[in-house]
Amino acid sequence: MSDTTPTIPLPDGAPALDGTPASAAAPVDGSPASAAASPAAPAGPRIRWAAILWGTVFAVIAAVSLAVLLDAPRRIAFAEWIGALSPGLATLYGVLILGGIVLLVGLLGLIRGAERRFAARRAAEDSAVDAGAH
Repeated sequence: MSDTTPTIPLPDGAPALDGTPASAAAPVDGSPASAAASPAAPAGPRIRWAAILWGTVFAVIAAVSLAVLLDAPRRIAFAEWIGALSPGLATLYGVLILGGIVLLVGLLGLIRGAERRFAARRAAEDSAVDAGAH
């Protein structure tokens, strides 16, 4: 089965698929004027630091879990350690883990703030370059 139906052209003024208004889209006819009028290329993909950090945390948790569960003597020693924990010590470990999570979230907040400042500085530099070019 083949599709032989021609596509319907978009009406004038319709936004592009990426959300760019039609007035901002530059003609693509290969002329130098259209190349000069085209918007600047994006700086590249943004690095997702939160995903990298959380992925690393979960990978470490998985590796430690596998190391404990796959070896019978380690599994027995872990079960005995869990059984010997007092309620106070278990609570202390829980608070320690919670503090680690809070520390990780704070670190991610600092990284995100630095990314935003960097993006704002890059945007300001790009607009200054664009203003100097005209």
